[in-house]
Amino acid sequence: MPQTVCPSTMFAPSGLGPPLASGEEPPQEGPGPETGFAESPPFSSASLDTLIQNLVPTTDYYPEKAYVFTFLLSSRLFIPPHELLARVCELCIQQQQLEQTPLDAAKVKKFGPKILQLLTEWTETFPSDFREEKMVAHLKDIIHRIAPCDEVM
Repeated sequence: MPQTVCPSTMFAPSGLGPPLASGEEPPQEGPGPETGFAESPPFSSASLDTLIQNLVPTTDYYPEKAYVFTFLLSSRLFIPPHELLARVCELCIQQQQLEQTPLDAAKVKKFGPKILQLLTEWTETFPSDFREEKMVAHLKDIIHRIAPCDEVM
């Protein structure tokens, strides 16, 4: 006689799939030695603060385009876009010491194009986020902080 499976047991702990027998280990996810990669992706889960830190560029770092898109798309489930942009701006100001006078022009010249690239990707991919005055205010704030160090900006 066919066995009826309860819908809640049809899902494996790591996603969709058949239920695991007791003692059976879940299949490994991510690239493994057989694909030529020795390590799995950098992280599979993290706190919202950590994910935001990985979004914010520095003078020596810019996040992968796929990460930027994926994070901006999914983050709205956990934080409104204006709060996310506020936190991104706060991190930029802290990390790059943009509240200090005088600004370290050389440092800001390296950082400026990266934050502008992030903001450009965000505004082009999710333009409706920037209909709110709060978003425009944060955008103007960060641009006014980096603009004095580079005439092109």
